[in-house]
Amino acid sequence: MALMRFAVALALTFVLTACSETPSDVPAANQAASDAAPLEAKPNLVVITLDTTRADALGAYGQGFPTSPVFDRLAREGVLFEDAVATSPETLPSHASIFTGKHPFAHGVRGNAGYVLSNDHLTLAEVLNTAGYTTHAEVAAVVMQESTQIAQGFQSVRDTNSEGVHFKAVLREREGELKAEVAMARDGSDIADSGIAFLREHADTPFFLWLHFFDAHAPYSPPAPQAALIPESRYHAEVAYQDEQLGRFISELEQRGLRDDTLVIITSDHGEGLFEHGERTHSYFLYESTVRIPLLLWGLEGLPAGQRISSLVRSVDIAPTALDLLGHYPLDDVDGVSLAPLVRGETADLGLTAYGEATRITSTFNISPLRYVREGQWKYIHKVGPEVYDVEADPRELVNRIESEPEVAANLRTRLEEVVRKAPAGQADSVVAITPAVEAQLRALGYVEMQGDAPLTSDRESLELFGEDPRTKTEDMDLASQAVGAVLAKKYAEAMQWVEPLWLRNPTSPLAANLMVETLTGLERWAEVVPVAEKSLAANEFNHAVRERLVTALEATGRIEEAVTHLQFLDEHRPCHEVTMSMLNDLLHRLRRFEEQSEMLRVDAERCPGVLPHRNNYAWALATLPDEKLRDGAKSIRIIRQAIADIGRRDPAFLDTLAAGLAEEGRFEEAERVQLEVIEVLKQAGAPEEVRRLFENHLDSYRSKLPLRDPPV
Repeated sequence: MALMRFAVALALTFVLTACSETPSDVPAANQAASDAAPLEAKPNLVVITLDTTRADALGAYGQGFPTSPVFDRLAREGVLFEDAVATSPETLPSHASIFTGKHPFAHGVRGNAGYVLSNDHLTLAEVLNTAGYTTHAEVAAVVMQESTQIAQGFQSVRDTNSEGVHFKAVLREREGELKAEVAMARDGSDIADSGIAFLREHADTPFFLWLHFFDAHAPYSPPAPQAALIPESRYHAEVAYQDEQLGRFISELEQRGLRDDTLVIITSDHGEGLFEHGERTHSYFLYESTVRIPLLLWGLEGLPAGQRISSLVRSVDIAPTALDLLGHYPLDDVDGVSLAPLVRGETADLGLTAYGEATRITSTFNISPLRYVREGQWKYIHKVGPEVYDVEADPRELVNRIESEPEVAANLRTRLEEVVRKAPAGQADSVVAITPAVEAQLRALGYVEMQGDAPLTSDRESLELFGEDPRTKTEDMDLASQAVGAVLAKKYAEAMQWVEPLWLRNPTSPLAANLMVETLTGLERWAEVVPVAEKSLAANEFNHAVRERLVTALEATGRIEEAVTHLQFLDEHRPCHEVTMSMLNDLLHRLRRFEEQSEMLRVDAERCPGVLPHRNNYAWALATLPDEKLRDGAKSIRIIRQAIADIGRRDPAFLDTLAAGLAEEGRFEEAERVQLEVIEVLKQAGAPEEVRRLFENHLDSYRSKLPLRDPPV
């Protein structure tokens, strides 16, 4: 485990003003944590990430709207980094960099969907957890739910799946009217409330608290007071609401006398395009609008008040800096460094090289990923049609200096090669399938990406460029955004005005293909789904969402044998997918290919024991298939009883299968008792009479001493 390999001794006793050199008599960085003497006084740590918050959306960075009186006050009292940049314009990979101190190609999280943070990486929370801190996370958005493993090391986590959380209400246009809907994101007030409750419970013990605010993320729907305060910009009004909630938490921390003993770090994962460079929101490009972030240190006694640091710093430097200022050894094998020398005034510039990447353009349009490197004032964006900017003289990046500054471009290109050359071997456990549920949740937040033909992994690192210049895709990005909104609202006829041109211009795009087949499916234009899907799969056979809808279209047009072939492909290449296994079982049964059905059920039950409905299907087949040599009542009973125990409740579908297994074994009285329980459970649940009648028919069979046969014979 990473924690065992990288556990560090945490006995360092110097504080902010102490010497930065490691004494020769302290243990080595890889010594077991159990050998480390605990600090007598452990300062607390609070990390607050303001999702989607541009640096220049805040007054301390020059914003004219009254967006951030709280943040601005903290900036006057703490240390503000004026030029901080992120590693990614997407939430999950950027936060992974914040907590590991590593670039995306090192930690393996290359996008919001299709990736998790591998347990091989040591996180800031794991270090502090080992040091005796109480660690807790409050996560606002589904994009970082606990299954992404971004919160590894936190002893407790509350996210969108937790009980009692309060979701944000947003206004969306539906049928020509603005209607309130619940977004899959927690409201900032809920995050602040939870943070306050944590402080009240843990004020007397060393703690690390992470608060994640998501209010500035689209769709923007600010509360009325902030909307009235800044009517010109719904985005900036959301930033103002977020700042108000930040203020509530900070006020509680101060009232409890924790300010001097707590290092508070406030930052963002990325900014927001706001139509600069044609980007409505974020994720596709690497301009300052989306990669420049706020970074503020506040609280901890000894921090200089009102210090503004102008030299370039990076989000990968946050974790090393936090550990340094708290008095701990640095993380091993990371890309970031401690910024404490800047804070202490030992140097004005650490001479850092910043790196970042945007991969959504790859997964969406099959264009090479964008990468940037920056040193000092110069920034190089590596893509088809490369760009160089002097971000000090031209902060909005309006003048591409690629031709006028060839030497700068060449030097930064070489520097990029040096950075990427360090990419480690790919980690298979960082890559996961994008489930339909996750895809739907991300769409509800405005994310329109899909997993491409294969996820970008670090063993595929290459600076080779392919495809078009991403700048030519700005109109298509907007088309995709409009299309997703219409499809999400199931307004398929309206969606076609955006989907069709998007598909015609991007026939190899996984996203365009998926939107096209989904829209045609919604319109039940089955015959048109088939050629679109087949063309897309010829370019990208692993576009599982398109293949799923092709199966639906083939079934609707009576081409069942072809549908089975595609389901078998999905079952092989995306194992343990409950919907796929269920559909394949049903269609093989309809075709009376019982031996294939039985073998598929057996194989998938063995490799996917956690998919309990599939185990139920297998047990049902063992009890009811018409072919005698495929039936095994005793095995059916064993399988379904274990499934009932695993599911932890008397599920009527599972009990119905148990009764069928008992009947197959000739144990009709037992089968009758179980079936009566099934019918009673259905009655209590208010099941319709026609549904109950099906199960009553099973009861009639058992009373007649007849086992079930499916299909009936």
